[in-house]
Amino acid sequence: MEEPGEQRDIDLQNQVTAIRAQMRAAQEAPVTLGELGEAIAPDPPLEPAIDLAGLERVLTISAGTAERFTQHPKIAGAYLLEVAAGPPIAVTFRRRVLEEHSPTVRLLTYGTPELAALLPQAPDERAEAFDAPGGRVRTLAELEAQLDAG
Repeated sequence: MEEPGEQRDIDLQNQVTAIRAQMRAAQEAPVTLGELGEAIAPDPPLEPAIDLAGLERVLTISAGTAERFTQHPKIAGAYLLEVAAGPPIAVTFRRRVLEEHSPTVRLLTYGTPELAALLPQAPDERAEAFDAPGGRVRTLAELEAQLDAG
């Protein structure tokens, strides 16, 4: 005769053994594409809020940064940038200029130490308008007209 609960312990042990066998079988079974379900599309790459041409426009006319740029005397589309004590650094925002004059000229873009040193000098206050060499600028259209004219 069985003790009370003995059958229950046997049944429980049998169930645990069966579950372990199912787990081993599942681990050893190959995974098929059908089991994976619908593929998840990767997130689109992040685009900067402003491209290199826009960055050039803003940094070369904004108070706090414009005085750091001087047109390069020998390379069209390049600037001499003063970001720290020492000689100015030849930089460009244009990939074509970089390709033609690398390593003499560096690309001034996101993630570079030169831009990281320059950005804290840019004003963070949002201005309603600012003075540019061609007059007061209030809108993006006015800014682009000034840049195209200059």
